[in-house]
Amino acid sequence: METPVPTIKFKGYVDEAGDEGINTGGTEWFILAAIVLPEAIDLAASHAIDRIKARLGIAPNRPVHWVELRRHEKKKVAIQEIAQEDFTLFLV
Repeated sequence: METPVPTIKFKGYVDEAGDEGINTGGTEWFILAAIVLPEAIDLAASHAIDRIKARLGIAPNRPVHWVELRRHEKKKVAIQEIAQEDFTLFLV
């Protein structure tokens, strides 16, 4: 009799930056990124955004946009928080 293999569910979050150029002329770069993580740690990992907002004084209801973190120090804060999480990042 075979031992059942546990099922692990994953979640993925996809975002893009740039413009691929359909009817607009596009931008020099188009980037597609995805974060993939086990569903079991999804909520805990999402708290990284809360910590970034708290450290940078961004209101909880406001989104965080990389381009708006103009100073190196602010970007460093975001990277420090994200680096603590256990997920896989894909960039194209």
